[in-house]
Order: sequence, then structure tokens, then C-alpha cells
Amino acid sequence: MQILFIFFLAIFSMAFAAPSCPGDAKPLFGTGRGANEAEARQNANIEIAKELSGSLKLNASDVLTQKETDDDIEEIATYMREIKIETQLPNMGDVKDVEYPYKKEEGLFVAKRYICPDKAVKPYLDSMKIINLEFSNKKISVDFCKDLYKTYAPRVMAFEKILERLGQKNEANIKNYKEVENECGKIGKGLFLRADDEASELDKEFTKALMSNISFKQGVCLRGMEIQQIKAKESGCKKHMGGYWECSVDVRLEGVDCSGNGKTLNLDGRISDRASNEANARQGILNKLRKCNFPKFDTWRKELLPWMEK
Repeated sequence: MQILFIFFLAIFSMAFAAPSCPGDAKPLFGTGRGANEAEARQNANIEIAKELSGSLKLNASDVLTQKETDDDIEEIATYMREIKIETQLPNMGDVKDVEYPYKKEEGLFVAKRYICPDKAVKPYLDSMKIINLEFSNKKISVDFCKDLYKTYAPRVMAFEKILERLGQKNEANIKNYKEVENECGKIGKGLFLRADDEASELDKEFTKALMSNISFKQGVCLRGMEIQQIKAKESGCKKHMGGYWECSVDVRLEGVDCSGNGKTLNLDGRISDRASNEANARQGILNKLRKCNFPKFDTWRKELLPWMEK
């Protein structure tokens, strides 16, 4: 009789034992109903998959930290749409029963099941391991880094956020990838100036003046602003009724965000000078142009500063 009692006590304990996960992590639960146990179990698994999928939906602002800018969010959002990051479902063999045998309600079997976060994240950890292996002994180049930002970086950031949400971020080992990403971060980021073969002498004078006041980079732009045109065009000289001459030059700067999100930068301004004769007025605007001495230059600097700091 005592043996029989112990047997029923064991069955009772198995049916109603509270689910536990490593490190007291919170399990993901699902309840399913079906005409038989197999159908109820399958429907419970589907509910777990739905809960996992719903909890892991990400957008660019979720993935990035507070230190990133709106431009970074736009860039990563573009890449995330391109690679279509989907929720990867865990091996349903890792799903366990909360209660067994299953109860019956209104003629249907009811399965209550759960999976622990360390099992749910396995597909993402496996993906991270594969990426890390791909980045061992990689040769750094401009083309390679360009592909990294468009193909790998959004995926890795999304996977990291998923692991973080499930309390498993420290489990990811992507040392190789991070080393390569840091190296690529030194390439193609900032405010770049493209050489303009069609520039006039006045354009060149103004470009030289800007370069002495603003830090431009040379080379291939990957994740920054590339200044494609710097123009300085005379708008003419005019003698006023008071007897003095006034000459002016219209200046313009045009750039494009080379990360591919379509963002552009367009700045304009005017440099003017007055003198008793035309020659002195022309020399005056040339002196101001060479010193970037015009009313809107401070505005230009403020617009360009965020790109210089990248």
C-alpha cells in the first residue's frame, strides 16, 4: 500500500511540478487543444512559437542604442528591410510539458507546454557562431566593409537584441566579427570630399578655403557624407547711385549620404563686398572667399560638424 502511495505521489508531482529554467529564467508558455494528445501538443507548440515571434519583433530603433543617431537608424532600417530578418523557431523537441498526462476539457485534450530561453535562443546562437567563423582571418578592404554594413551588421545587431531580450546575450561569442567590424569602422566613415575635375579656378579657391576651416577626409566614403560639389560663381558687379561698387559671388555646397539612404546636403550663401571702384570690390570678395568670411559660414559649419565627428 505504501509503495502504491509513493507511485501516485510521484505521478502527481510530475503532473504539477512548476517549470524551471537555468538561472531562474522566465519560460515561454503555450496551451493547445486537440482531439488527441498529439494534436494538442502540436497546437501548444504553435502558441509558443507565436509568443516567441511576437516578443522578438524588432525595428531599427530597437536594435540601436541611444548613442546612435537618427541617420544610423535610417541606415540600419534600410538594411534590415533588405535582409528581412525573420524569427527563427527553436527545435520543438526542446519544448516540455507543464502537466502530464493531459487533462480533458469539453471533450478535447489540453496540453500546457513551455520552453526555456536558453533553448529558444539556440537558432540565433548557431547563426552567430556561423557568422563568427566566416570572419576568421578576413582580409579588410573597402568592398568587404561595404558588404559588412549592408549584410552582416544589421543581422548581428538584431540577433544580439534577441539574445538580450531572452537573457542570453553573454552566451554569444562573436569575437572575430567584432574585431573586423572595429577595423571597418575606421574606414569610410566621416565627411569626405570628392575631387571635381570640372571645377573652375574660383571653385578651387573656395574649396581650398573650406579645407582650411573644415576637416574633410579623402578616400572612399562608406558611412558618411560625401561632398560632391563646391561651387563659387560670380553674380556680377554693380555701381550704385552713391558712387560705390558692389560685387558678389554665390557659393554652394552639395553632398550625399554615401550609405545609400538617399539623404542629401545642400548649403548655399553669398559673399559680397563694396568699394570705391570695381577692381577693389572684386578683390574684396576674393579676400573674403579665401577666409570663408560670409554670413552663412557658421551655419555651414554647424551642418557639417556632425559628419566630421563620425
